[in-house]
Amino acid sequence: MPVIKKRYYTLFAATGTNDPADSTTFFFGFPFSRIEDSAGGVSRIYIPVQGIITACEVGTLHTNICTNEAVAYYIRLNDTTDYLIQSIGYNTVANSASRHSNYAMNIPVNIGDYIEIKIVNPAWATNPVGVRETATILVSY
Repeated sequence: MPVIKKRYYTLFAATGTNDPADSTTFFFGFPFSRIEDSAGGVSRIYIPVQGIITACEVGTLHTNICTNEAVAYYIRLNDTTDYLIQSIGYNTVANSASRHSNYAMNIPVNIGDYIEIKIVNPAWATNPVGVRETATILVSY
């Protein structure tokens, strides 16, 4: 019986340093966005090959001791549909990383579609500062 191999490609995104405000929504996308954008559809990551997004990992780093209210991360497709990556709090230790990941995604994408990472911030007791984010998105085809 022949072995069927799946093929994958990855998409990447990153932000500069930012200090998120309480109860706000931001987006980032195209690699090395200056900062997070408050409007969707600005920092687009275009889909080069039709496939299915199967996993996403977002890493965050912040410079202060903050509280750990849940921050929700989503993949937003074509500035219309949100798919939850994960909603958990940041690590409360200064200069430490947090991960928001989902390895069981099933998001069909076509050539020319675009995605962004959507962040829904809580009302923190102590806000994080100096936050930087990166995202790695896995697409099977």
